[in-house]
Amino acid sequence: ILKDAAGTAVYGARGANGVVIVVTKKGKIGTPQVNLDYNEGITTFTIRPKMLDGITYMNLVNEAKTTRGESPQYTQEYINNTASGIDPLLYPNVDWMKAVFNDHARNRRLNLNVNGGSDRAQYYVSLAYYNGTGFLKTDGLENYNSALKYTRYNFTSNLTVKVTNTTKLDLGLQGYVSNGNYPGENTEDIFGSALDIPPVEYPIMYPGNFIPGRSSNGGLRNPYADLTRRGYRTEFKNQLYSNLRLTQDLSFITKGLNITGMFSFDVYNEMTTKRSKREPTYFVDQANPYNPDGTLNLGQPTFAGGGNFLSYERGNAGRRQFYTEASVNWERVYNSKHRLGAMALFYAEDKMNNFAGDFTSSIPERYVGLASRFTYSYDDRYFAEINGGYNGSELFAPDNRFGFFPSFGIGWVPSNEKFFEPIKNVISFLKFRYTDGNTGIGQIDGRRFAYL
Repeated sequence: ILKDAAGTAVYGARGANGVVIVVTKKGKIGTPQVNLDYNEGITTFTIRPKMLDGITYMNLVNEAKTTRGESPQYTQEYINNTASGIDPLLYPNVDWMKAVFNDHARNRRLNLNVNGGSDRAQYYVSLAYYNGTGFLKTDGLENYNSALKYTRYNFTSNLTVKVTNTTKLDLGLQGYVSNGNYPGENTEDIFGSALDIPPVEYPIMYPGNFIPGRSSNGGLRNPYADLTRRGYRTEFKNQLYSNLRLTQDLSFITKGLNITGMFSFDVYNEMTTKRSKREPTYFVDQANPYNPDGTLNLGQPTFAGGGNFLSYERGNAGRRQFYTEASVNWERVYNSKHRLGAMALFYAEDKMNNFAGDFTSSIPERYVGLASRFTYSYDDRYFAEINGGYNGSELFAPDNRFGFFPSFGIGWVPSNEKFFEPIKNVISFLKFRYTDGNTGIGQIDGRRFAYL
């Protein structure tokens, strides 16, 4: 994790907020080593709101009304009938959080990796599987699957090949493929409805699979119906990271010299399919609740809905990125105490949103930069470095697209001094470092071409 001006200098305008470098595992020389890990877990809510029961709710509503000079909203007879449980269809008392959510869910992980190799080639390959379910109840559903479920397959592959005694090739691939299955309604909306609906508004469902609902415009939504009767949504995602690096040792020109070039291609794609519906909702006539044949008198729908058929929507998203890098590196030690180093680096980056929603977002994002670094250390105790970055970004006005960002750093490692030896068993390593410099920012989130 690089945070200071000197440490992030070679990343130029991309390093203003710090840099996190992630290096995946590589193969080791030796016979193949195979590792297999399996994990099964049970998950639960960190905290789940505990809602009032219907009786307490009605008494508190009446208290709020009467203490402000209004009439009670619920009669004592209605409260008593609810408490007795004489007819849950007419006098419901529903714990909507319990009706919608299970107490537990599960997840499982499986990882298989193999690494090994010889002096000429080393390899590391990892395959992983993840599957997790959600807390939402999905029993008693219609003839489609709206279960909350997520499955992902990951892979990582790193290959290092010694092409010649002075030439090394590194190839890295990493990516995943995932499938998600969800209810037609967003889970956060279902959760919000479960918090919003009073426990005595209506039962979970009327006989005959008629959906309860009170509001003519579809308000006071039934969270259980939103979960089980609104269709389903599937998401398919895939991502690939790749990089190819070639390093050439040039010690035959001068000791410690090498050049390296790297090309990277990254791509991400997402496809969403939503098949949803909105059925009519009903509410029982409290004045005449039952028909002569004993069935509920539900009357006209309180919300007409769109019918009992699934509609179709799709969504796509994706992006791709090219990155090219080339550098010249030199490091040399003189008299076993003086260590000198130098580096010159060029990079170019090109990003594109494949499914941009507007003209501005469709324009590729491009960055280009040069960086240099000079380092010196004496006896691994005293350190100094000077850096310079010259970077450009297409986000800025044509006359201000490039900037120069210098920095320097000095350091001292007292733990390598002789006077420190008596306490080295207590403090094994101690370093003081000071850096100063200018950094730039090459990205403004949420707003491109702000100079316009």
